[in-house]
Amino acid sequence: MSKNSNLYQLSLNDGKPEMSNDTFQDDLTRHFYYTLGRDQAGTSRHYLYQALALTIRDRLIAQWRTSRDDFRKQHPAFANLDPKKMIVDGLSAPLHPGAIKYYKEAGLM
Repeated sequence: MSKNSNLYQLSLNDGKPEMSNDTFQDDLTRHFYYTLGRDQAGTSRHYLYQALALTIRDRLIAQWRTSRDDFRKQHPAFANLDPKKMIVDGLSAPLHPGAIKYYKEAGLM
């Protein structure tokens, strides 16, 4: 595993998220043991679900980070998107607690 940001680590291949079954299991295990501080005795569906959610979140964010420049080039309107404004302006529903946690960790809130 190599460091992708100060928020989390993700298995990478040439700077891009590695999306194989083996690396998914490695990242899930890392979140379970290190992010959540659990061991086999502390296994429950709740903590396994949390580790799974964190693993998927990391992969979605990493994939977005690798493709956002291409996304912004597709249309001029996308070039001015500001993540800090997007998470507060015009929301039609409250943010999920997990999203709030990520946005705070990322310095967006």
